[in-house]
Amino acid sequence: MPAKLVKPVRLNDVKVSGYVGNEPKMGTSWASFSLALQENWKDKQTDEWKSRTTWMQVSCFGKTADAVGAGVHKGTFVVVFGRLSSYQTKDDDKQVVTISANQVQILTDESAAQQPKPERQENPPEPGDGDQLNDIPW
Repeated sequence: MPAKLVKPVRLNDVKVSGYVGNEPKMGTSWASFSLALQENWKDKQTDEWKSRTTWMQVSCFGKTADAVGAGVHKGTFVVVFGRLSSYQTKDDDKQVVTISANQVQILTDESAAQQPKPERQENPPEPGDGDQLNDIPW
């Protein structure tokens, strides 16, 4: 019997957890923040623990953005569910990968949620606007 061809499933689902690196930028039904993704491993040659931090920009809209505005602050530990998206920067033609979140779960205690809410802006940053990259603390 010949092998059956199976159409490949294309998935673009992301689940990451980390600490919020800045106060979220808020607008009318949108929010944006940086997220520090920590990776830890033990070096087999030196027997030392190593770590690396990768910074991602996260954006969300609608009710998810409202929830971010209500409880997410710099230092909040969150789990983000969403998809990867990318854009080309205007000034130096770099490809930037971001996370478009459809759900953000807050896992930090209530003390972080008692901080003041960030100011809302009217328009979201344009894709390719270089200032998003400058906000990420490398």
